[in-house]
Amino acid sequence: MTTLCAWCEAPKQGGDICPNCGADYAKAEAIKKHGRVLSASDHHADFTEPDSNSNSVDNSPNYETIVGDEQYIDDPQRERLICWYALPGMLFGAWLVQWLGVFDGLQSIVFGMPLHELGHASAAWLLGYNAIPTLWKTVTFSAGWLCPTLVFLSIGLVANYGRQKESPAWVVFALVLWLIQGVFFFGFDRNTEDMLITFAGDAGGMILASGLMLLFYVGKQTQLYQGAVRWGLLFIGAAAFMDMFMPWWRGQYDIRNIGYGMTGGMYSDAFLLINQHGWSWDAMISRHLLVAYTCMAVLAVGYYFGLRQSAVWIKDKARTDRILKARQQQKESAKWTAGSPIAAPTFEPPEPITGPNNDSSR
Repeated sequence: MTTLCAWCEAPKQGGDICPNCGADYAKAEAIKKHGRVLSASDHHADFTEPDSNSNSVDNSPNYETIVGDEQYIDDPQRERLICWYALPGMLFGAWLVQWLGVFDGLQSIVFGMPLHELGHASAAWLLGYNAIPTLWKTVTFSAGWLCPTLVFLSIGLVANYGRQKESPAWVVFALVLWLIQGVFFFGFDRNTEDMLITFAGDAGGMILASGLMLLFYVGKQTQLYQGAVRWGLLFIGAAAFMDMFMPWWRGQYDIRNIGYGMTGGMYSDAFLLINQHGWSWDAMISRHLLVAYTCMAVLAVGYYFGLRQSAVWIKDKARTDRILKARQQQKESAKWTAGSPIAAPTFEPPEPITGPNNDSSR
């Protein structure tokens, strides 16, 4: 039971009436919680949301509580427009750079290559190898426990984040990552591991780029949204994805678009997959495109749910505004309604006037 008066929030004293504001404790609590004084039958009634055209107070016991990401969004209408156009716009801009051939080299060096090498390194970590990604080459060492352990603990942080936020989606995502790490760590021989590390350059890079873009739709209570970090991640992800995707898409029609041979004194990934691991050109191109199209499908699903969530935010914001307006109106009028918690003043008859000139017998 609360120890404060629901009407003026002063500490409760003995009795049923607040000495500070004159409110009946029970009535004030009922009005604050339910919008009105409850009758006996109301205690067993179901609570329903007020009609959208009504100014009455929401009957839900928790109507004052605003939960979820919507409380961090200033303008849901603007956020919905952003969800509509941000992802397609970034991908279109990155594609336009590749199609026009303007700054495509810069796009590759600044955005594509780092994620390409991080793709190699991520596969090595999952497979149980220590690896360090650099700008043009990923240095892979012998099998060890340092990097795989750090990956395992990092996934644990994701699971703990989901637990703290009571978000099953993050917990399930962490469990899937642990499952993938277990399969990679125990499931392949050395030759297959070398092949997967090589393949994970562009393939893994496209997966990582897609992950960066999907972060645009989550974490409204974090710096991803509040600090505008999501815009940078979306830009990097879109630029890197198109830089890695376009050569394979063009390679369907002309294999000269795919890097083959030696670059900087090192054999390219395509050269190693064909000559060392026995892949055909068609198989290599189709497998990279399969990864790319799968990433696009996942992005489409994330885009759909992002739009759907933005529509919910608009609805919740309208409901919250309606509730707060009704609550304010109720507070202003409660003192003058039949359900007012203000206790009726009591009057005592005046004492008889006595004095030297007062004769009570007359």
